[in-house]
Amino acid sequence: MASVEKRTTKDGKSTRWRVKWREGGRRENPWSSRTFDYQADAKRFKTLVEVAGERMPTPEQLVEHGFAELLPIGVAVPAPEAAEQVLTFRAYAEEWLGTLVKPHLETVRKYRERLEKHVFPRLGDRPIAEITRREMREWQQGLRDAGLSAKTIANIRGESVVPIFKAACRPGEDGEPA
Repeated sequence: MASVEKRTTKDGKSTRWRVKWREGGRRENPWSSRTFDYQADAKRFKTLVEVAGERMPTPEQLVEHGFAELLPIGVAVPAPEAAEQVLTFRAYAEEWLGTLVKPHLETVRKYRERLEKHVFPRLGDRPIAEITRREMREWQQGLRDAGLSAKTIANIRGESVVPIFKAACRPGEDGEPA
């Protein structure tokens, strides 16, 4: 059975998370492991390993679940199906603005202005399902570098960006189980 271990670097300044398993779940097989910066990523990867029968997940599974960086060198990232329409952050944000229940006109104006000015230039044309934590950190750093205060960035993130991502992840829509 795969496990997640908390690891501290030798200098003691940062924590990483290691997923460790024996290939095929058998004692006689050697240990395999992968290390992650975030506990949530380690837990998701652990689940993939367990579902794959205590083996390294297939390249398709890695890509599907956001672990393309773990693909072995030389293995090409499988191309998405051509018929599949990619939903961008901008398209979903526009849809989300339309679902707000009885919003005040000033509230909608403020959200739209913040999205147009601070979010869409960096994230608008990106597929919403492919936006990573690293991109979000880089986006926030870009806002800091542009001179925005920490409070303004928190307001943009908390009032506009986070609710969009939460709505995009909500189960029970499009025939998914609730």
